[in-house]
Amino acid sequence: MQVTTTPENFKEAFKPYLVKWSIAYGIFMGFVTMLPFYFWWAGHDGELAYGPLTFGFNFVDIIAIGANVIGVIAIGCNTAGIVAIGYNTVGVIAIGCNTVGVVSIGGNAGGVVTIGWQVFGILALGYSERSKGKYLFAPHRQDAEAVSFFTRWLPKLRAVTS
Repeated sequence: MQVTTTPENFKEAFKPYLVKWSIAYGIFMGFVTMLPFYFWWAGHDGELAYGPLTFGFNFVDIIAIGANVIGVIAIGCNTAGIVAIGYNTVGVIAIGCNTVGVVSIGGNAGGVVTIGWQVFGILALGYSERSKGKYLFAPHRQDAEAVSFFTRWLPKLRAVTS
């Protein structure tokens, strides 16, 4: 383990990424969360389907948007799928507040490759000192494997490692 930067420098470089992702995620999820309620209010009994695309509550489809949904692409609250985006997500690629997946991005993220505020994984990029991982790139610890992996995709983090 090689420490290459101070926690303050790391947080200063990583925080702009987290803020941009959080704002985009918040806008997107605000829209997605309101869709099922709109369809319920419009008299569709909380569900509206267009072939493989379904909006609503408690269902399974190829592309599922709503609450308590499962699909190849699942978006909303309490989702599971190959690509899962939402508040509580499980998937191969999971993006959201509480995520578990092979690749997970979110507030509390767990998986093989994880990015977020507080992460737990094999290759982990975390903002919090409570983040844990086999190869961790965080304010309190920078492992060489994690540093080389994440600086390839997030070039602004290279400045804090030199």
